[in-house]
Amino acid sequence: MVFQILLRRFLAFGLFAGITSARLLSAPPNNGPELGAPAPPLNLARVIQAPVEARTDWDAFRGQVVVIDFWATWCGPCRKSIPHWNELADGFQGKRVRFLAISDENEQVITAFLKHTPMHSWVGLEGASSSLRELYHVAGIPTTVIVNQRGIVVAVTHPSRLEPRHLEEVLATGTSSLPPSVLDAAENSLANETATPVPVAKPYFEISARRSGPLPPGHGTDCWEVSGERADASGQFASVKQAILTFFDAREQWLDCQTSLPTDRYDFTVRLPPTTTHAGRESVVAPMLRTMFGLQIQRVATEREVYVLRMASTNSPGLTISAPGSDRSGSDQSGGLRLDSTSLYDLGGCLEAWMQKPVVDETGRTNRYNVRLKWRMSRRELLPHVFPRPVSELVESPNASKESMLSTDQQRLLSAIRGQLPASEYGTISVEDRENIALLRTEMAKPEDERFAPEPESIRAAVRESLGLELTLEKRTIPLVVVKKDPSSN
Repeated sequence: MVFQILLRRFLAFGLFAGITSARLLSAPPNNGPELGAPAPPLNLARVIQAPVEARTDWDAFRGQVVVIDFWATWCGPCRKSIPHWNELADGFQGKRVRFLAISDENEQVITAFLKHTPMHSWVGLEGASSSLRELYHVAGIPTTVIVNQRGIVVAVTHPSRLEPRHLEEVLATGTSSLPPSVLDAAENSLANETATPVPVAKPYFEISARRSGPLPPGHGTDCWEVSGERADASGQFASVKQAILTFFDAREQWLDCQTSLPTDRYDFTVRLPPTTTHAGRESVVAPMLRTMFGLQIQRVATEREVYVLRMASTNSPGLTISAPGSDRSGSDQSGGLRLDSTSLYDLGGCLEAWMQKPVVDETGRTNRYNVRLKWRMSRRELLPHVFPRPVSELVESPNASKESMLSTDQQRLLSAIRGQLPASEYGTISVEDRENIALLRTEMAKPEDERFAPEPESIRAAVRESLGLELTLEKRTIPLVVVKKDPSSN
């Protein structure tokens, strides 16, 4: 889906080196708030599936056991745990136990998801001004936190490990015997390994490119490591296009590619002396790209329509100065963007993915910021979320084995999307579903990286309201990276 493509773009810019899906999806040891301490405040922007008058402060929950689950619609283990979550919530109806599932995603995404995947609990939505995951020290999701009747954290666990007897225990005693989250046994054995690894000497100077081998199951493409201090860079299963963007410190909207590029994947390594500058890297990489791929690459000053980023307000909820020494990180979100310890220059690079024009930073700000941005999603942008996820995934990647596991209604919906449902049956589908199917077919006919794109005006409005920044369309002369076919390679 387009949100996966966008995250690959962000990672490729080098903005969030070191982030992996494992960090986001699996709960490591020491995950969650301190046991035996008062639970941090629940600063929620909104709670859905709750009474209008519902409050989520700890005074309101006094005398109740509160089960909090940190989750997201994009998280496979989170979705897998929902039936168990619902069983627990149903089993404790009428008892002094409150179930609260918390996500930092766009409300429209959550609402669309709940239509086909119900959750039998309140669902809390984080606001732009705070991060409950950070406040609760949640390093991976799904993570379940249990708070007793006095507002004290008594357990942190994975939702699949939570059983009714554990909640009965907290109701009866105010304590929990659930063990803290730990690494799997296999990971523990590695963590306790006492053998000293033999260091491998790395070459002082290396420039190489070789065709990648078969892609291992579950392995991503365009996996890059870029040094923050040096000109070194390496990529696995990487495209030539992304290699150019990485080696030339360019963003996609600043690339003018006037020739076709190879479609194969390559492993690239560039290791240079410590004093080498990024300009020096370009000078040694360009001949390699010319020799191996027949490409001539140079920077050319060119006039273009760009979005100019300027400060409009200094008091905005979604843009806060990050703490000194905090890690740079980010996550893709449909209908939003979440960045930590990022520069406004790098924020501009992320916005370019949606604005489809270069973004020039003229804010003059050199601080690093935490960014929390959500915008009003269009019907087109919401399409990946309006159908059950198993159906959406099979639209893009047919799989006979997975299709056989769909429910009858899901198989019927998939047939309707593919145009294989008889007209008599298609007419019985709701008008809303038929409209969404027609719109989905239109989007699927587009190139992959253009599907389900957000509306630029919605983003501009959200950037102004949440971040206090203006995006103004103007003309500027900017240094484009121009890629042509090398005449001598004919």
